[in-house]
Amino acid sequence: MVTTQQLAADVLVIGAGVAALRAAIAARETGAEVILSCKGIAGRSGNTIVSTADISAYIPEFGTDDSVETFVSDTLQTGGSIADERLVQLLAERSGQALLDLERLGITLLRDGDHIDRTRGAGHSRARTYRADSKGLGPNKGLALSLPLTERARSLGVQCLNRAPVVHIQVDDGRIVGAVAVDLSTDTILEISTPTIVLAAGGASHLFARTNGTVDATGDAVLMAIRCGATARDLEFVQWHPTRMDDPVSLFLTNGLLSDGAVFRDAKGRGFMTDYDARGDLAPRDVLAKAIYTEARLGHGSGDGVYLDCSAISEERIALRHAYLASVLRERGVDFPKQWLVVSPATHFSMGGVAIDDHAASSLPGLFVAGESAGGIHGSNRLGGNAFCEGLVFGTIAGASAARYASTSKRVRLARAASDDLLSALDCAAEDPKPNLTSSWHQVRQTMWHHVSLVREAEGIAQATQMLDALAAQAEGFRGRTAAEAARVIELRAGIDCARAIASAASFRTESRGAHWRVDFPDTSPGWLGSVILDWPATERQPSLAFHPKAER
Repeated sequence: MVTTQQLAADVLVIGAGVAALRAAIAARETGAEVILSCKGIAGRSGNTIVSTADISAYIPEFGTDDSVETFVSDTLQTGGSIADERLVQLLAERSGQALLDLERLGITLLRDGDHIDRTRGAGHSRARTYRADSKGLGPNKGLALSLPLTERARSLGVQCLNRAPVVHIQVDDGRIVGAVAVDLSTDTILEISTPTIVLAAGGASHLFARTNGTVDATGDAVLMAIRCGATARDLEFVQWHPTRMDDPVSLFLTNGLLSDGAVFRDAKGRGFMTDYDARGDLAPRDVLAKAIYTEARLGHGSGDGVYLDCSAISEERIALRHAYLASVLRERGVDFPKQWLVVSPATHFSMGGVAIDDHAASSLPGLFVAGESAGGIHGSNRLGGNAFCEGLVFGTIAGASAARYASTSKRVRLARAASDDLLSALDCAAEDPKPNLTSSWHQVRQTMWHHVSLVREAEGIAQATQMLDALAAQAEGFRGRTAAEAARVIELRAGIDCARAIASAASFRTESRGAHWRVDFPDTSPGWLGSVILDWPATERQPSLAFHPKAER
C-alpha cells in the first residue's frame, strides 16, 4: 500500500546548497510560505559541503584597484565571451552586498588580523576572492556557509523536507502547479501543491567517473525541468578542476594554493604554465586542465598528471588557509609544503543549465532557477569563486522573484495523475533493483569520463551516445519495490537523459571554446560565438538543438 501525503506552499525550493538556501531565505523574507525539498540533509548535502567556501565579490571599500567593469570583463573573457552580459552585470553589481549579507545571516568571513582576507583567484585579474571562516570543519569547508544558512532558513519558518528528492514537476496549461517528491525515510509520496518552484539542485558532475562532486549531483533535476518545457543552454560546457591530487594521497586540492604561490612543474622541475598562458599558474581552469593533460601525454609529468610545488607558500598562509590540508598530509608522512604533489584534472562544475533571465525566471512560467542548475552566467568556463557568488546573488533574486510571482497566483490541488510517473516505476513484485542501478550508474560514469570529458572528438561522442541510448532503453524496464526505490529508478533515468543531452550538445558544437575541447575541431571559431540551445519535450525521444548567435539575444 503506497502512502501519500498532500502538502502546499507558495514556493517550493528544490536543492540544499547555498543557492537553494539563499533562495528559501529570500522568498520567506518576502513573505512567502516556503518548502525546501532535497535529496539529502539540508545544509549537509550537495556540492556546497565539499567546496573551499571561496566567494568572488567586488567590494569598493576593500580594493580601489577593482571595479564592476573589470569583474564583468574577467568573467566574460574567461567564459569565451558567450555568457549573457545582463546576467554577468548583475552578478558583479550585486556581488559585494551578497557577500556582506552573509555576516547578517550568521556567517563569519575569514580574516587575516583585522582585515577580511582576500586573494587573487585563478583567472581573475584582481584580488577579489574571499572565504568563509571554516576552521574546525575539516575537509567540508562549505559547511561554514550551508549550516548557518540552514539555521537561518529554519528560524524564519522554512519547512525543510530532508531525504525527499523531487521526482516530478507538474505543469498544467503551460505553468507550474506543483511537484511530487518521495520521503525516503518513510516511503511516502509527497504531493506538493505550489504555483512556484525555485530549482537550485546543483549540476551533473557525478555523471563522470572522476569528480570531486557529491553523489547527488546527477543532473536529474535539470533534465526534469527541461522535459517539462524549460529551455536549456550551454550544456556542453563542463568544468575540469585542475588539481585533484593523485599522489602521495588521493585528495582534491583547492586552487587557493595557486593564489598563495604554488607552481605546476614537469618532471624536470620546470614551471611550464607560461608556455600556455601569460598568466601562468593563475590562468583560468580550462587552460590549466588542458596544459596538465598535454604535458602528461607528452611524458613530461608523472602518470596522468604533473607536479604541484607548494614550497613557496609561507607558513603564515598555510596556517590561515591550508591548515587542514597540511595536517592531513603531514600525518601521512608527506613533507608539506616541500614535497611535490602529483595532480591531474577531474570533473567539477556544470556551466550550462536551464536558461534564465535577469529575474532568474526560466521559459516555463512559475519556474525560477539559481546556482549550478542555471545556465548563461559563466559561458564556456567559470572563474574560481564565481559559483558561490552566483548562488548568493541569483539565489536571492530567484527567491524574491518566486515569492512575488506566487503572490499573484493561485494554488491548485494536484490531481492524482501527478504521481503517475512515480507509480509507473513501482512494482511491489519486482526484483531488487539495486544491482541494476549500481551497474547502470557505473556504465554511465565510465562512458562520460572516457568519451565526453576533458578531450572530445566525434567518434568518441558517438560511441557514448550509442551506449547511453542503450542504457536509457534498459532503464525503462527497471522497477522499484517501494516508492523510495522507484525514486532511485527515476533518478537514474533522468541522469542518463542528462548525460545524453550533454553528449548531444558536445557533438553539436564543432569548435573548441573554454572547457569544451574538440581535438577534431581545435580552433575557436567566430561563427560559434553564441549558445547551443536545447529543448526536449516529454513527448520526444531525442533532444532538439539550435545555435543562437550572441547578437540575436
